Amino acid sequence: MKYSILLVLIFACSAFGQTVDDLPIIGSIDAIKNFKKVYIVTESSQDKKFILMALKKKKSDLEVVGDPKMAQFFLEFKTLARQDKKVMVGSQYTENGEMTAYYFDSDKKKIVAWSENKIYYQSSGISVEGPNSYVLTRKFVNALTGKEK
Repeated sequence: MKYSILLVLIFACSAFGQTVDDLPIIGSIDAIKNFKKVYIVTESSQDKKFILMALKKKKSDLEVVGDPKMAQFFLEFKTLARQDKKVMVGSQYTENGEMTAYYFDSDKKKIVAWSENKIYYQSSGISVEGPNSYVLTRKFVNALTGKEK
């Protein structure tokens, strides 16, 4: 019985454990400065709309492609956490989002060229900045073009 449990644990660790080969390499945004074809990865169509709006507003010369096989790099936005709570006057909403720009090298290894995290805060419908997907896209374009503050 002991050996059966040990065997199951060993199998589970090897089957579901992450190896060093699974982890991305941390690179530099300089590696993608000459790339033009980008594939957008989002959890929602609304976030994709905000990203496209930000790219257009920043007059980015990136070409958004619909087929990931045609992309030179990927721009991924995901929401890490959301919290909505009622307060005495109205409500408060916070969202923690992350955007990552990455590409795959010739060995199919994922290289992260740029990544940033942002917390969006809204109180009773009032917010100083736009949604995270919009703000982080603008920051990415600024970093890519060297106009980062």
